[in-house]
Amino acid sequence: MKQQEYNKMIRNIKKYDTMPYKDIVEMETRINESKKSLTSDELYKKYFTKMHREVFDSIINYLLETTRLRIDKCDDIIYRSWNPSRMAY
Repeated sequence: MKQQEYNKMIRNIKKYDTMPYKDIVEMETRINESKKSLTSDELYKKYFTKMHREVFDSIINYLLETTRLRIDKCDDIIYRSWNPSRMAY
């Protein structure tokens, strides 16, 4: 990764420093444990209706920018692209 790309990634991550970590973890867990593929709207309606939609969208954007999530461009399906249980230590 080039230094310029790295700096941009760090800036993007830092703008989310105030994100509620427990909500991020819960969202990743829900996506990971889901038995079927979900769009972002379906994910919100199924699990996060008590969360303000702007907060939900910010968390989704954070997870996308940090490459922990991916969204299939064709059908808008969300899936995790990073799984800590698969990391080699």
